[in-house]
Amino acid sequence: MHPIVEKIIFAICISTFLLPIIDFIKYDAEVRKMYRDLRKEMDEEFRKFEADPENYTYTPKE
Repeated sequence: MHPIVEKIIFAICISTFLLPIIDFIKYDAEVRKMYRDLRKEMDEEFRKFEADPENYTYTPKE
């Protein structure tokens, strides 16, 4: 077989192994971003509560 064809086939084989890993990395990044956003919202609510615990009311964000 021609060396260029072998390199192309090798690159395709490697990409088929890496594709699920790349998808997982993207998913992991999305989950981490959602967690950071949730954590920011929770910290904000804790600060509101600590500032005025007697008059605190939770207002969910949409």
